[in-house]
Amino acid sequence: MPDYGLFLNYKFNNADGIFLPNPKPRKPAFRFWDQVIPDPANPARLITVSKRMVQDPANPGGPLISASTRINADTKTMELVARPIPPVPPSTETTDRVYFAVNFAGGGGVPTLSGISFSIGLNPTISFNTATVGSPFRFGAEIQCLLTGRPPFTQITSADPFTPASTETYDAIGPYSLFKDPVAPDGTSCFFKLTVVASVSRGGVNREFSYDPDMDIEMGL
Repeated sequence: MPDYGLFLNYKFNNADGIFLPNPKPRKPAFRFWDQVIPDPANPARLITVSKRMVQDPANPGGPLISASTRINADTKTMELVARPIPPVPPSTETTDRVYFAVNFAGGGGVPTLSGISFSIGLNPTISFNTATVGSPFRFGAEIQCLLTGRPPFTQITSADPFTPASTETYDAIGPYSLFKDPVAPDGTSCFFKLTVVASVSRGGVNREFSYDPDMDIEMGL
């Protein structure tokens, strides 16, 4: 049951209502996806994977090198997998789960985060979308296209894979399990559009920050 998170950053003094974009060149610093795991040093805490060791494509026979596990949410779509809940034997694999996480990235005193909301619907730009329902999320048997989380939030720490000494702690809602589409064939993908909104306040000023990423979900066995 891999857990993943969409991580977003904002500056309260920015009045445009948009989560911070990734800097150029498109390094996934402010809007990114990453896998979420328990901290090996303290399993009660959650962290992002942030980086892993991979083969250097420029030196196939050489030593492994460190590479970021962050997926740039501005340029790439996170590919998740929805499986039956509970698993259908002989498979024992469980479905992916998703967190939505935000971080105050500066601009005066720390504001109060009152809620994180997200809405989801079919991606209208995809002509070969196999989805037959508007959302992969459920509450009981009901399809959920709008969900809101309020304090207390789950905290997830993410180390910058490009500057390992730099870490940020995000406030998150979730994890939300992905439910398999009841009709879409195994191995096909369902394409959705998200809107994530954080509601924050400070000194009597209320602001909201939003972002609209894509979410692609493969139908797993």
